[in-house]
Amino acid sequence: SFDRGEVDCRDRAEFVEARGDIAKARQRQPTREADRSAIGAVVIVEVRPGHHLAGDIVLFAPRRQANPKPLGASLRAPYGRGMDAPVPIVPTEYRHRVAMYDMDRTITRSGTYSGFLMHVVRRRQQWRMLLLPLVALAGAAYSLRLIDRSRLKAINLRLLVGKQFSRDEITPLAESYADQVIGRGLHAAALDQMAADREAGYRLLLATASFHLYVDAIARRLGIDDVLATRLDEPDGADHIHARLAGDNCYGDAKFARISDWLADNDITRDQAHIRAYSDHVSDHPMLHFADEAVATTPSRKLKLLAPKMGWQVVDWRARRGR
Repeated sequence: SFDRGEVDCRDRAEFVEARGDIAKARQRQPTREADRSAIGAVVIVEVRPGHHLAGDIVLFAPRRQANPKPLGASLRAPYGRGMDAPVPIVPTEYRHRVAMYDMDRTITRSGTYSGFLMHVVRRRQQWRMLLLPLVALAGAAYSLRLIDRSRLKAINLRLLVGKQFSRDEITPLAESYADQVIGRGLHAAALDQMAADREAGYRLLLATASFHLYVDAIARRLGIDDVLATRLDEPDGADHIHARLAGDNCYGDAKFARISDWLADNDITRDQAHIRAYSDHVSDHPMLHFADEAVATTPSRKLKLLAPKMGWQVVDWRARRGR
């Protein structure tokens, strides 16, 4: 195994100086005098050839990701243990390219779930504002781990929107809320990155725990190709929606399970796909770990601590104020 050290990111046009004596042809190097540090220079050239800009190559342990080209900034990455296995040569041509985005606080500046509920209650049945103390009580129960996220969402939806509601009635409110989010609730840098991914031929997938009910409207406005979101129960068909979840809350491991199913449904195999993933929250660790290029965007405290250990790039999309 290698001793821990650091490898500088260098432009591939630079020459790598030999360290120690170089054996002549048919000459064996003396025992215990081999300089293993030169091996790293070879690996730097071979990792994902042709896939990165010069000066943006990072040597990483198996299962670690490299920087996305549109966001690339030179990094220093430590050697990890367990480097005995050869680093696989990744083909430069893929049948599929997928860019996976979380939504709340990744693309948007704040969470959208509570905002949607308040948007609806103010325009539909204002008397439900009187139930806000019960919403706070449900939040306290969740904080004490008496109920899970799925139950919390269902309770709040029932309190502020109703036990069941008509799709025809709620759709215009979902559309107007989407206009509000697009108008002043997005990170401009996120929009730039989505445009760069689209231009590079990536299929954009939005994977979020927020409700399909309004996420679909936001995704259409952003030109996103596919959406995975939390579904609500519609036992009566498309006309009526009930204030309970259909299936799991699209969060954490459940979100990654939905992503895996989506890949299978679209005949996208892992070895033939190049995947980028963007999220602000540590709950998306499974999605980020699965990606070839993972980016922690304006990350939460736990994700900010985890990302450097995993070799994931960290960016702050709050720096640019646009939409």
